[in-house]
Amino acid sequence: MHFDLPILARALAAVPDTLGQAGVQFHRLDHPVLAEVMDLLIADQALRARVIAGQERRLQELAPGRVEIKLAEVLSSLGVVMVLGPGESRCASTR
Repeated sequence: MHFDLPILARALAAVPDTLGQAGVQFHRLDHPVLAEVMDLLIADQALRARVIAGQERRLQELAPGRVEIKLAEVLSSLGVVMVLGPGESRCASTR
């Protein structure tokens, strides 16, 4: 995503969680179909631009500051306070 290249990835393990709605994910390893998708991503500039725009949005969602805030929210719901600070974070239990 970082290099403005459309991502084509198999939807396994953490890939769906990492990409979210960004990139192009596939479940079945069907080489002829994947070759067609790759060709589309190369030839169709409008499609390529839409995919890359989605990836840029996802990169913003995964920015370190945003992820840190989301983690603090999740931990807080579990009774753990995360102290956010520049270059450092600490956790403490409220239980």
